[in-house]
Amino acid sequence: MLAELLRRKGYVVLGAHWVLAPTNWPPHVRMVRSLAWSEPFGRLAGLTPRSLRPIWATFWDRPSHPDRRDRDALLAFVDAMARKAAAGELDQAPSPAELHRPIAACAIAGRLIPREFPDQKLRMRAEPSRCSGCGTCVRVCSEGVVTQPVVGGPPRIGPGCTGCYACFNACPAGALVDALSPDGLGQYKGPPRDMRELFRD
Repeated sequence: MLAELLRRKGYVVLGAHWVLAPTNWPPHVRMVRSLAWSEPFGRLAGLTPRSLRPIWATFWDRPSHPDRRDRDALLAFVDAMARKAAAGELDQAPSPAELHRPIAACAIAGRLIPREFPDQKLRMRAEPSRCSGCGTCVRVCSEGVVTQPVVGGPPRIGPGCTGCYACFNACPAGALVDALSPDGLGQYKGPPRDMRELFRD
């Protein structure tokens, strides 16, 4: 999807690379933190192949933290792409579809979850007692479904929500809640310190 969007803007995408990172989906953050049996999974995860890290990260977040091997693989990818660009191999760029190798479980879930799921099941809303009426949620909504009928008042989330949680994560008062995060906890505040330090070296 990102490659297709970039292509429409006139960019040439020469390749794709991903780095596994701690989950930032609020309901999953809450679930992982609440699992009393996460430590046994953690011990088992240390014995499994790296290719299974995304699966283990569903139950225990440590496998999803990148290490030096992840950083080195990213740097090698960046160097390879720089060489391709310098050599003028722009006409050999793969199609957007060729760039994506989905994790099987995620691909299956993506086909099973209907497009209407966020609207029907998540039901994002603002908690009036906590909302300051700052309008941040309106500004960050990429779909334009969050509006503020009254200036300084609480927002209204209309139909068409995709469940991206941008408004949820950006709200300075933690006033946005949904069916999976009724207390508004689980906001994503950026990569953890150890990950930032790893990629800053």
